[in-house]
Amino acid sequence: MANRIEPFSVTIPAATAIATPQTTALVFDDGIVRHMDITVPPGPSGLVGFVVVYNVQTVIPYKGSNWIIADDRVIPWDLDGFPTGRGWGLRGYNLDANPHTIYLEFHVDEIPVTPARLPAIIPIV
Repeated sequence: MANRIEPFSVTIPAATAIATPQTTALVFDDGIVRHMDITVPPGPSGLVGFVVVYNVQTVIPYKGSNWIIADDRVIPWDLDGFPTGRGWGLRGYNLDANPHTIYLEFHVDEIPVTPARLPAIIPIV
C-alpha cells in the first residue's frame, strides 16, 4: 500500500481537436510512483482520447501514436519502474460538443531518506 494518493481531475474541453490536444500537468511532491487508477465516467462514447505523458513524452500507452479511448471504465496501471517526480501529465482530445473529465489517482511512496553520516567524535585528551 502506498504512503499517499495524489488525485487529479482533468477536464478536456469540447471540440479539442486531435491535431491540437490539451496537455495538463499533474504536479505533486516527488515520490516513487507505484500505481495509477484512471477513471473515465460514462459519456465520452468514443469521442475522447488521451495518453499519459512524462516530461511531454507519451509513456501510457507505450506506442506514442495510440490513444486510450474508454467509456464508463476504471483502468488500473502498475507503475513500478516508471519515472518518479513531477513530470507527469495528461494529453487529450475531445471531439464531443460537451466537456469530459478524466480522473487519475497516483499511488505514491515517499522516497526513503538516508541519514547523513555524522563525523567521528574525537575525544579530548
